[in-house]
Amino acid sequence: MEFKVLKTFICKISKKYFTKGSFYKTDDSNRAKFLQENGYVEPIKENSDELPVDLGKTVEELSKSITEEFDKETLKLILAAEESGRNRSTLIVHIESLLKGDEDESSKA
Repeated sequence: MEFKVLKTFICKISKKYFTKGSFYKTDDSNRAKFLQENGYVEPIKENSDELPVDLGKTVEELSKSITEEFDKETLKLILAAEESGRNRSTLIVHIESLLKGDEDESSKA
């Protein structure tokens, strides 16, 4: 399970420092529940039923699978999900370039 950090904390298990806005991974459901209940983290919804891609993958994997073959509305959905989730700038630029390319192609018709 992966979570977005809402409040800075030091993990008592790993002793790692997690800042607000970073990401925390754990397979321990009790630990995840404790951190959520105390407002430290919130779950990241990786796989929306509306999305044709798994945003839990790496930027490299997603950049290869998100192509101009997706229609504009689907690209916008993927972009919105990424911006509200991990907000990875490289992936956002990639999707925006596909959207811009789609607009450029439609102006040639």
